[in-house]
Amino acid sequence: MAFNYSLNETLYWLCGSPYFWCTSLFLFAVALTVKAFRGSNVAFLGGAFILFFNGTLLEQSCIFQGILAFFAMIYFAYFKDKRPALICCVFWLISVAAFCVLYFAPGTFIRMHSSYIAAVPITKRLINAAAIAFSHGLFTIIKFFVKPLVYVFLLFMPLIAKKIPASNVKLKIWQIIFITALISPLMQFLEGFGLGIGFPDRAVSLTLWCMGIIWCCLWSIFYRGKLTDSEKFVKFSKKYRYLFLIFALLISSNFVESIRALKIAPAYKAEYNARIQNILEQKSNDIAEPIVTSFENRPALIYDDFGYGLVSGYTAKLHGVENFWLIPKEFADDTPSINEIKNGNLSPLTKIAEKDMKILENIARNCDPMQSYNENKEISGGLEVSYQEAERWNRIGATHGNSQSMRSLSRLIYAQDKSLNGILRALYWLAKSQIATLRL
Repeated sequence: MAFNYSLNETLYWLCGSPYFWCTSLFLFAVALTVKAFRGSNVAFLGGAFILFFNGTLLEQSCIFQGILAFFAMIYFAYFKDKRPALICCVFWLISVAAFCVLYFAPGTFIRMHSSYIAAVPITKRLINAAAIAFSHGLFTIIKFFVKPLVYVFLLFMPLIAKKIPASNVKLKIWQIIFITALISPLMQFLEGFGLGIGFPDRAVSLTLWCMGIIWCCLWSIFYRGKLTDSEKFVKFSKKYRYLFLIFALLISSNFVESIRALKIAPAYKAEYNARIQNILEQKSNDIAEPIVTSFENRPALIYDDFGYGLVSGYTAKLHGVENFWLIPKEFADDTPSINEIKNGNLSPLTKIAEKDMKILENIARNCDPMQSYNENKEISGGLEVSYQEAERWNRIGATHGNSQSMRSLSRLIYAQDKSLNGILRALYWLAKSQIATLRL
């Protein structure tokens, strides 16, 4: 039963996710762009419409397609291919226009301008964004180029070289590496300036995705030379490429986590079924917002249980329940604490914060005066709002190895102490946070 529920939940998420639709639309736009390069005006108009529509759906996809169009425009302009360069220029301008529409839409505008970084003067925002681009961009580049899977791709180059028509222009290896690495600080700058606060998390995964696609496109489509023509390399890659691919996948963090999850899979399955049954029983008793406890045995790769509070869960929605209350298992029989949490008082959670890093992150966030919803407040969720309290909770999380707590601690230290000593301490925790997420 657990497998069936999980499968249905996955399909529900996949078909309803904006990421799924934005990625699909973008790939369709790329196909139309190729036809437009060959002279199809209908494909050009269709691609332009899809890129604009897609760009108004989600900031991440809008920035991504704008970056690709910009680099393509520069590439074709440099080699004087007029039609492709002009098409890419138009598509880039369309992506910029789509971003402007998205940015100035009421909901998006309020969200972006309610953040701490949006409240500071434009000059300071530029400086902050540049610092984010340099610090996070550097670590993101390292994360990308130390992944074995990146270099395993090169072993498939001889095969790809035969399947994909070669361009007339040959890019050098250092150009490919430079162009790929250049995307990282650019993406981090955009996230830090317009879409994020402090040191944004989501920019890293999005940037790695962009760098990977650019790397693959440049190597497979544009690069031809000694690498793919070398007889020794061709023989080596033909013999060992799948062996190295399997090895790279086996040492990946996701595979390791999946193996670890097998140990607790039976217990997780039992808890999962019990939760569904609990939700259905409460629904049958006309309880609008059921109360369930967090998983005691949850695989690390399943992002179903975060923090506390009112959760819009796809699992619940599949069974006709709009929302449910997610309560830490320690409070399963503690009705007073449950009522306090439901009334917005988070102080009971401080008793178990060190046992659950997600709860600790939420407590630290509610104590943080730099968060927009804590502005001009002395109390938030029953917790004291101050730099000292926020630093105390984040330091606890940092000592437990929590990367989010390390990033927040870095930001708080810099906000309070801009001396050389403060800057060095902030950089220390920032570096530790990046190293904590540096997975080979």
